[in-house]
Amino acid sequence: MGSSDPSEGNTESGEGKATVVDKPRGTAGPVDAATVVDKPRGPQLSDQDADEPASRSASVGSTLSLTTATEALHLEEVRRSRQFIALGWLASIACMGVVPLVDVPRWMDIAFIASLAWGIVVSFYFHQRFKDPSKFTTQQMLRLGVFVAINAHVIIAYFGIFSAAPTIAVLGMHFVARGEASRELPYMFLVCSGCFAAEAVVVIAGVVPDPGVFASEEPLPRSTLIAGAVFVLGIYALAYHLGVAMRKASLRSIEGLQQQTRLAAQRKALMDELRADLERALRVGGPGRYTGQTLGAFKLGDVLGRGAMGEVYEARHVDTNEPAAVKLLRRELLADPTHVAR
Repeated sequence: MGSSDPSEGNTESGEGKATVVDKPRGTAGPVDAATVVDKPRGPQLSDQDADEPASRSASVGSTLSLTTATEALHLEEVRRSRQFIALGWLASIACMGVVPLVDVPRWMDIAFIASLAWGIVVSFYFHQRFKDPSKFTTQQMLRLGVFVAINAHVIIAYFGIFSAAPTIAVLGMHFVARGEASRELPYMFLVCSGCFAAEAVVVIAGVVPDPGVFASEEPLPRSTLIAGAVFVLGIYALAYHLGVAMRKASLRSIEGLQQQTRLAAQRKALMDELRADLERALRVGGPGRYTGQTLGAFKLGDVLGRGAMGEVYEARHVDTNEPAAVKLLRRELLADPTHVAR
């Protein structure tokens, strides 16, 4: 058989199928008969290995982007928590300014101011601790939340159990439910509900009248007080469940974003691989997909040509070092004896 035309052939051969090996054009000596050899065996192809960093970099980029998104969400919550604490300080100072303007027993003023001052001191410790985001943990938020819940109900008792003061606890529970400490939220909910229920029971049972600044001067029926207590506890439960639902919705949105990011990274890796294959297909006279592989008794070199039937490689016999041309037929052509015979 004559030497193969470099313009013939494209792509790789099929596994375990025969390919035709001819003497290259322009070589000295007579043209040898065709030799049948097997598809290259051994390790992964060198060009594929060379293309792996692109897909690996795409995978690493995906991981980095997801990690960055997660860290950004964590850092945002740390900043939000520190801002919430600072707003609590302003609210405490404003409440202290109300004390001289209201007429309540002196012991209530002292308990109220002491509670606010102690709250500022404790929250300042957490505010400074959370400067380091690594120290912002759900356990720390639970401790801060329970302390704030108890302190808030001292303020509620001061302004009035059946006034608008319980809104403070509602806002606090909703805030915690939106963050990473959502699993610890039931404990805060139980503390808030228990504190308010204890205060309400004492007033409803007539042990003491409502001492709040905004308490009704007219005695209210017990049924009205019970209805008011149930209403406040219902608002607590609503804030709890609403916060949990919003947290779950946020997590679902983040999960969807991560899935889309992974999909985009996979598509980029695939496009990089296809682009590398295209560049390799257009390159003649340089390394090919099977360059450096041993095909039967021949070691493949640079690509001599590509065409509709496959690729033609420069090759040398591994024992005699005699030059040859190896044609790798397309997989779908190997089933046709006519093409193989050529």
